Amino acid sequence: METRQLAYFVLACHHRNHSEAAALAGISASTLSGALAALEAETGLALFRRGPMGRYPTEAARWLCQISERLLQATEAAASLPVEAELQWLDVVSPLHLMLGRLYRAAGLAARRVRRDHPGLLARIRFHSPLDPAPLDPPRAQGGRDGGRVNLSYSETDTCDPDLFLFDDEWVAVTNLAQGAFPDTEIGIAALAGLPLELPPMLATLERQGRHYCAVHGLPDPASVDEDLGIFSRLSRRTRDFALLAPRSLVAGGLQRSTLRALPLAVPLRSPVVADIGGTGGPGRVYVGALRQALAHPEGAGAYEPGFTLRQMRYFLALADERNMSAAARRLNVVQPALSGQLRKLEDRLGQPVFRREPQGLRPTRAGVRLEALAREIVACHDRVAREARAIGAAERHHVTVAVDPLAGCASPLAAAFEKWLDIYPAARLRLVEGSATELPRLIESGEASFAIAQIHDGAMPRIDLVPEQELGLLAARGHGLLDAGGVALRDAAALPLILPPQDHPWRRLLERAARQEGIQPEAVAETASAALVGAMLPRMPVAALATRAFALACPDAGALSFHPFTDPRLRTGLCVLFSGERGLRDSERMLVRLLRRTLQEPPEPA
Repeated sequence: METRQLAYFVLACHHRNHSEAAALAGISASTLSGALAALEAETGLALFRRGPMGRYPTEAARWLCQISERLLQATEAAASLPVEAELQWLDVVSPLHLMLGRLYRAAGLAARRVRRDHPGLLARIRFHSPLDPAPLDPPRAQGGRDGGRVNLSYSETDTCDPDLFLFDDEWVAVTNLAQGAFPDTEIGIAALAGLPLELPPMLATLERQGRHYCAVHGLPDPASVDEDLGIFSRLSRRTRDFALLAPRSLVAGGLQRSTLRALPLAVPLRSPVVADIGGTGGPGRVYVGALRQALAHPEGAGAYEPGFTLRQMRYFLALADERNMSAAARRLNVVQPALSGQLRKLEDRLGQPVFRREPQGLRPTRAGVRLEALAREIVACHDRVAREARAIGAAERHHVTVAVDPLAGCASPLAAAFEKWLDIYPAARLRLVEGSATELPRLIESGEASFAIAQIHDGAMPRIDLVPEQELGLLAARGHGLLDAGGVALRDAAALPLILPPQDHPWRRLLERAARQEGIQPEAVAETASAALVGAMLPRMPVAALATRAFALACPDAGALSFHPFTDPRLRTGLCVLFSGERGLRDSERMLVRLLRRTLQEPPEPA
């Protein structure tokens, strides 16, 4: 991993395709591709994936891009810092997950402008990343003065200090409406009312604004979805129309590489972005001024010119620590002429010596002292990548999304299986979603879910049985006296007020098939696939719900409910794992399935 390679990688992250990035760097597309492939091999990370509109940076790439830019900013500063300049560090942090978005790109441009106009003032930029467990407060750099901290975020109030205001971030509707089907360049309230509305994960302030906007304009309350707004991995595969509402800065960076569109809202919604300089003083005001300029007049991201290599930085630091050429060569396990040659190249590039040769050894010059602070920052960034990339790669490989039928009634066994699985894969990430009987296969086929825990049905999708047989019956509150103890005949059940799942659910299909053979037709007073609604309705209403014994035991007030299996005829169902035959299951996913089956083999006995 070298500075030139990282400069090519950052350029590729900031441009729509690799050919465009290669042209800006003045290299061939094959040279860029080779550098990126080598970086992926060295870090163990998948950095780019192919999408419908070109290759897009993954979440791991955006994490690495942020650290790489910090390293490259410091390397450029090391190669160009005037002799008389005093090094001053300014930390620019944000709780926003906006890497490669408008604000992040402007923050990087502003840092380079500040360094050009105010030599010695170096801004270290850090936006929030879900892959970065470290706090937002960056560690203090060694050497130089502390220039303070600037915080970039959305305003918590409707009014903000004009001196802190950066820009109004206008909300957009990210949608899969095709240009031919919806040629408008903005979307109105009437069009939004006809679409399922969603909100991505974002700050609580923004979520409140989005929901308030919908309530004021008579729109349904949006659903919350877990989506990566940098690559739109799930949204771009949607087949049904939708509209996801979000500030433009959250989505503009990656949308150009997908099939989706971001339409401005005809009735606008704006969220002010502000900078808090606290007690930063002059350095903070200088940076905020450059940031405003970068936001008002954005430039294309040009290639970094590092000037130095990481090898030269490591060799220099060994000399700074040892103060002796022979000792440094032994520490680095290189011959002394090689070390001398790298030092000579560094000093030639810098245009001045970094050490004075004295009888007692090497003594850093003023330029050497300043370079040491920058070199330690550069090497620390590189070491962090090497240290954390392996863990992130493991998490990527074991990132499992499980879709679950909400009526499965297996929450406790699932929790036990997940706990054991995370002990085996401690760096893994697990995501759970609920879906209807028809939604589960779609989630699997689109890649939104690794596999699904579903009721056994007669579909063609590959499956692994977890619980082959479960009794199907009726669940009712004991206090209503709706059913006698024991089982219930299907004909008697059909005469009761029933809560049934939707008609596409395997339980419903099994019940109606048996009812047709008996010449009867059960009627539903309510239809729902929500376990929470079933559990809330039963104690309040004299109704019975179609359920399995496992579902009955999983209800919060199971002691106040009674389960009555069908006896004439007996109806049995099962629980299985559905997965894609084209993709199959990874080893970590198969391990999770084995643990699920084991925990479900011996369900708890009823109280």
